[in-house]
Amino acid sequence: MTAVGPVGPQPAAQDVATPQPPPTTSEQGYATAQWITRNGAFEGLDASRMAVVGESVGGDKAAALELMAKKRGDVTFLRQSMYSPVTDPPMNTASYEQCAISGYEAFRPSTNRGAPS
Repeated sequence: MTAVGPVGPQPAAQDVATPQPPPTTSEQGYATAQWITRNGAFEGLDASRMAVVGESVGGDKAAALELMAKKRGDVTFLRQSMYSPVTDPPMNTASYEQCAISGYEAFRPSTNRGAPS
C-alpha cells in the first residue's frame, strides 16, 4: 500500500510498522483516502479517480475500505479490485488441503503468515 503525503507517494506506515490488531490498518488506509479526498487537489491528485486495490489479505482490506466508504459517505472510490482475497481465514476448505497435499506448502495454515487471525 502506498500513502500519498505532502511530498508525494511514500510507503504507508503499516508497511514497516509493528503489526497492529484490526481494525488499525483499515482505519489507517481509510484516513489516507480521507486525506486524498480533502487535500489531494493541492498535490495535483484527482480524488474523483481514486481506486482501492489489494491482493491476498490486501484484497480483504480493499473490500473493507469500500464498505467503510459506503457506510461513512465521505470517500468515494472509482474502482475496487481484489486479487485472490482471503475469504476463509481458517483455511480449512478442501481446496486448501488439496493445494497443501500437492506440495504448495504456503497454503498450509501453519505456514501462511499472510492470513488474518
